[in-house]
Amino acid sequence: MTQLTAFQEGQRLFLKGDLPASIKAFSGAIEGDLELFKSHISRGAAYLKIGELDEGLADFNEAVSLGDNPGRAYFYRGIAYLNKGSFQEAVDDLTESIRVDSKRGAAFLARGLANAELGHQQEAETDLQTAYAMNNTEIGSFMDEYAISRNMFERSMALFDGDRGPWKIVLTNDEVIRMSRWQ
Repeated sequence: MTQLTAFQEGQRLFLKGDLPASIKAFSGAIEGDLELFKSHISRGAAYLKIGELDEGLADFNEAVSLGDNPGRAYFYRGIAYLNKGSFQEAVDDLTESIRVDSKRGAAFLARGLANAELGHQQEAETDLQTAYAMNNTEIGSFMDEYAISRNMFERSMALFDGDRGPWKIVLTNDEVIRMSRWQ
């Protein structure tokens, strides 16, 4: 199997949901020194989905150092930090991801969750409003893709409790209902 074929096989296995096999295929592509950035991002995403956060972070760190698509690398590394509970690092990376690609709604959603965990209510509100306004498909699949963050999302949604919950003051009822569906 050629190295590029190993990468393509990794993609196929990832989409099929066979994450351990996809990790092995992406590792083969990395060892062959081809498609390094894509292989590190893809293998890191597979590690992230199976909860092996340190392994995922190692791949995302390598992808950031390669610099081919820094917005994507910072996004995934920010998600890994979010899931690890390293909220300030998550905010920093997600901010950099947004700087590079301001249309990535899931980055605003994730940064809002990290800001909520840090107690930065105003920043969290702004990020969640921005994520809501963007209404892109990436946000809709975010919770399914990165289910490890579900507890953080539920804690953040608790800010909507009561008639005067802090986010209800800022968001409309339609926005609150829509965001509740993201659970």
